[in-house]
Amino acid sequence: MLNAAQLALFDIGNKSFELLPKDTKGTKEGAVNAATQALQSGADIILGPVFSDNVKAIRPLVQSYGVHNIAFSTDWTAAGGNTLIMGILPFSQVERITNYMVSQGHDNFALLAEQSEYGEIVRASYNKALRRNGKRLVSELMFNPLESDLSLTLREFTNYDARNAAYEEEMEQVETILEQQPYNREAKQRYNELKLVNTVGDLPFETLMIPVGGKDASTIVNLLRYYDIDNANSRLIGTGLWDDPGILSEEAFDGALFASPSPLARSAFEKNYERVYGKRPIRISSLAYDATALTAVLAHQAYLNGYVEPQVFSRSALFNPNGFAGVDGIFRFHSNGLVERGLAVLEIQNGTLVVQDPAPVTFQ
Repeated sequence: MLNAAQLALFDIGNKSFELLPKDTKGTKEGAVNAATQALQSGADIILGPVFSDNVKAIRPLVQSYGVHNIAFSTDWTAAGGNTLIMGILPFSQVERITNYMVSQGHDNFALLAEQSEYGEIVRASYNKALRRNGKRLVSELMFNPLESDLSLTLREFTNYDARNAAYEEEMEQVETILEQQPYNREAKQRYNELKLVNTVGDLPFETLMIPVGGKDASTIVNLLRYYDIDNANSRLIGTGLWDDPGILSEEAFDGALFASPSPLARSAFEKNYERVYGKRPIRISSLAYDATALTAVLAHQAYLNGYVEPQVFSRSALFNPNGFAGVDGIFRFHSNGLVERGLAVLEIQNGTLVVQDPAPVTFQ
């Protein structure tokens, strides 16, 4: 994160801005000590930390000093007051991908999510986006993340038994026809089609949102595939939790979609970082780069306009409705301290991300 921040400062080349690195040691106490040292040294704004507990620990401190804190956390509950959350949040992701699927003619939507704070916020955002588009959830399952085996739960959710029974019935009919008419082309064609599946019949949904990441996502999607639910008969959509090499490499995710900052916008930053430091940046390092670049630009503008220090990082400057352009695309902060981002719609194809709908370049 520090490397990315220093790279931003080098790229901006602003002599009126000084970066004061402080080590939080990854603890709440360390974060408070680091923030105290920075503020006592005259810091006008705090960038970081990453972890939610640490962000919450320094909130009273930055509030008492009257400075803003741009945190790299994804915990929306840490926002408010003088604390701004820079992390990539699910709200915009869910709204963006839902709007896109509706624009592509999808009508019937389903949700498969954990019983967790993240799952609930996605559920609320998903329902809100669907209502705005005149759509609704036709099927929903909130599962216990501690449940060790989801096989039976997903079997019921996908209506597999009824669809499999319909398959068995149709296969028996087709086989009977072929016994009596071995050269019946239509029956042969249907027989070959049925050999590739285990179910027949329409699903109750066309689009299935699965806001789950890591190994749990892989387990779920492969189980769904076993029950004849995949991107061939129901488009799978997710959140930025799928921007993960482990998920991208899973064949079962081919054709799945999610909304996230465009990798095209980030690629130049990653190449520059690797050139300077000899290694690829971690995914969240772009947050440190963009936050540093933003504050450096605001400081430079203030310097040119002759502003006094308290005005440099004022609410009017930080909450500019036009937003800012960063390596993760455009972004802006709302009065509640949450970030809004211009996101692209990405499709997983053979282990890579392909932009299906580009990110907006303005908030107009």
